Order: sequence, then structure tokens, then C-alpha cells
Amino acid sequence: MKCAIKVKGMENKHYLRGTLKEMEKLLIGTPLVKVHKSYIVNMEYVDSIDDGIVRIGDVRIPVSVRKRKTVKKTYKDYCAKNNIR
Repeated sequence: MKCAIKVKGMENKHYLRGTLKEMEKLLIGTPLVKVHKSYIVNMEYVDSIDDGIVRIGDVRIPVSVRKRKTVKKTYKDYCAKNNIR
């Protein structure tokens, strides 16, 4: 299985072998958080989280219903730790 990685500022996607679940395990302790079964986002680039949507610039990424509370808390903690907003 392949995972497509979209990097901000780059047009092309990068592909890695493995599942998103495997990638998620490797990302523990980083600002990258799984927000949906198909998406992992970097909290460093999040502009806002509202109504189940993560906004990064013009990109809107859905947040699963089950993860909304956790994602909001993770973002709030990230902002507090890094003196953002």
C-alpha cells in the first residue's frame, strides 16, 4: 500500500510504502496528528479548526466526528506550548 504525502509549497506528492496507520505510529511525539482516516496534518501549519474542518491556507481537511474533541485539544495544547494566538 502507498501513502501520498503532500508537502506545503511543493506541487508534487511524495509516495511512501505503508499504511497511514503505520505512519501514525512513527509520528508519535511530533506535531503531526491524524485527523481523519485519510489525513494526517502538521499542527504547525493549521490556521484554524472549526466545525469539523482543519484549515491550512486555502485547503480544507475534514476531521472525523470521533477525533474532533481530541484534535481541538491537541491544537489548543500545541498553540499554548508554542505561544501561538
